[in-house]
Amino acid sequence: DPAGRLRVGTFGPYVANLGYDPDPRGEIVREIYCDGDAARAVDLVLGLGASYVVDAGRPTPCATPTDFATDPRFRLAYENPSLRVWLVSATGP
Repeated sequence: DPAGRLRVGTFGPYVANLGYDPDPRGEIVREIYCDGDAARAVDLVLGLGASYVVDAGRPTPCATPTDFATDPRFRLAYENPSLRVWLVSATGP
């Protein structure tokens, strides 16, 4: 986006209007947040070239929310009552 951040997900119709299928990326985002496997989430995040995960609401439905705190490669970088931001690294702390 204009601020220099990598946006992994966005409003699907915006992307579709540019000729891209938003579903494959949406499925990756869903897997990061909702498959319950923090180790797999790290691989997916790094595979996208991202270094942070904003945890402020999950895709719905989200039967098995991923607990990012269970993998040392996720480090809590910021927290307030409505969101958490996790720094993701390939090697951990």
